[in-house]
Amino acid sequence: MSEGFDDFARKQEQEKQDKEQLARDAMSEWEIVLKGFVSQFAADVKGIGADRFQWEPYPSQRSASLVLGNMAATLYDSGERNGMPLRCHVLFDRRPLGPNKVWADPESPIAPKIWSLEPTVENGEFLWLVKERNLKVSSAKLADEIARELGERHIALQKAYEKWGL
Repeated sequence: MSEGFDDFARKQEQEKQDKEQLARDAMSEWEIVLKGFVSQFAADVKGIGADRFQWEPYPSQRSASLVLGNMAATLYDSGERNGMPLRCHVLFDRRPLGPNKVWADPESPIAPKIWSLEPTVENGEFLWLVKERNLKVSSAKLADEIARELGERHIALQKAYEKWGL
């Protein structure tokens, strides 16, 4: 059965409202809400074993990292256009080292992983689409997924280093 005109008109109005909300809220959802939820793992002194999360913002580089041991989840974008963050990503890799420092082993035993994030609004709810995982979640749930993935990769890196006797 096809939808009636009233249902069609309501759907069009909701789509219009969703687009307006996305344009209005996307940048703050990225910069304040999502990064705020992710940084909260460090503020709450959470971690695995003796290792605790640390939050390292890099405002000049449009990025910030949640670090656990030698692994990091770096949230970064490619700027903004009309209030929309461009090409939002989360890179899971070894933590960034400070100036004039290099890793003793140039290749990480754990391959980097990137999640591409696309902001969207559905029925008035702001969500993030994680393309590589075919996952659509709120900022709070995405922050939890980022911390969980970082924790898993932290443990995997520790096990790899143990095999190498490091």
